Amino acid sequence: MGACASDDPPADFLEAGEDMDSLEASQATGWSRRPSTDTTFTAGMVGILECPNAVRWCRRTSNSTESTAACESVYSGSDTDSEYDGQLALEDLYDVDVDPIGEGSYGSVHKCKYIQTGSVRAVKKIRKGLVDDIKELGQEMETLKMMSHPNVIMLLETFQDTENMSLVTELCEGGDLFEQVVASGHLSESQAASAMQQIFHATSYVHECNIIHRDLKPDNFLLLTTDPIEQNTVKLVDFGLSCRSELGAVHTEVVGTPHYMAPEVFNRQYDRRCDLWSCGVVLYVLLSGRTPFGGHYPEDIRRRVCHDHYSFRGNVWEKVSDGARDLIGRLMEKDTERRLTSEEASRHDWVVTMPPRRSHVEQEDLSKATGQDWPKKAVLPASAWNSDEAQTQQLRETFDKLDRSGRSALHLQDLSVVLNEAASNAPAEDLDASLRKLDAGISGAFVS
Repeated sequence: MGACASDDPPADFLEAGEDMDSLEASQATGWSRRPSTDTTFTAGMVGILECPNAVRWCRRTSNSTESTAACESVYSGSDTDSEYDGQLALEDLYDVDVDPIGEGSYGSVHKCKYIQTGSVRAVKKIRKGLVDDIKELGQEMETLKMMSHPNVIMLLETFQDTENMSLVTELCEGGDLFEQVVASGHLSESQAASAMQQIFHATSYVHECNIIHRDLKPDNFLLLTTDPIEQNTVKLVDFGLSCRSELGAVHTEVVGTPHYMAPEVFNRQYDRRCDLWSCGVVLYVLLSGRTPFGGHYPEDIRRRVCHDHYSFRGNVWEKVSDGARDLIGRLMEKDTERRLTSEEASRHDWVVTMPPRRSHVEQEDLSKATGQDWPKKAVLPASAWNSDEAQTQQLRETFDKLDRSGRSALHLQDLSVVLNEAASNAPAEDLDASLRKLDAGISGAFVS
């Protein structure tokens, strides 16, 4: 979007062996992870408002076609007032707070209230005149419009006028995982496992949508509320570097944040499994407060990632379980054929046993779920737009309880087992009627 002072950005996170004071100090420099005044992610928005190279690095070829296709109508390049005559403006539907909750070089983030229901959301206003390539923003918007998952930020709607593009999303008030690491030095295993469980769910869903994120890192996972991590919902954001990727497709564009990029990305021969390497790095960072490989410049980081091996040296690792180390090793596996998939990672013993146990589905939850619209493909985004925020959250929580496999999808056969377990005394015909009520003619499968 904007020009940066150097073509060689340094690492955006701790070099192995550095302490947290070094990380805090780095945020005051021109190549900080992101300026301390930029609270975009805390506000729960997609993308960033500052120079992209401050948080990520990418090397694009002039004929690259791997980015997700952007809608050509996002920005015509020659706006006039007449173009937007008759269109609803942001202020027609939302009461927008005057004071921003986050500011950056390209715009500001505000809390807003949906007038019809009173739901509080977040809106990012981006000034068109300050953005070099509006289509980069457009491709992120188009990707997010496809998404409907409890662990992926929901883009509710967009507005534009002659001066601004406005993106309305869920409001995430708990900050990002990077900030949690900075605040405490590192997370406990219980906290990290709770976060990773949801990160794997989000990654699995994104891959099922035939998309590679290509920039998974703690900064890009937000906490929905200010509750403790174990009781919180993690949201994946920032699809600005994502691309479409059919199963088996191979990509060659070198893109991402260097410390979190897989070896095969640097080597220009990768597929969706690169995201799982990044998940391994994220887990390493959450548990230790350090990245597994040092280096200050992309070429130095590339050499270490491709040729060196990470270690578990240091006092912090003495208290980390063998299960956590095993999962890191199976994610940060340089042989992609042996690397875990997101589904396999979500079933790893450490992920299953370490987080606090979820309560079993109660019959009251099921009654509420079957008594209202069920989150089905292409339905939840529309219902969330019109529903009260609490109702939408209730739908999602109930779905999450039912989704025991972590596949982000429910099949009637699986759901039948859960219903019988939760309501063993209910007449069989009532359970069958509930299942028929949930079925919407989509091959017996439901997705959140």
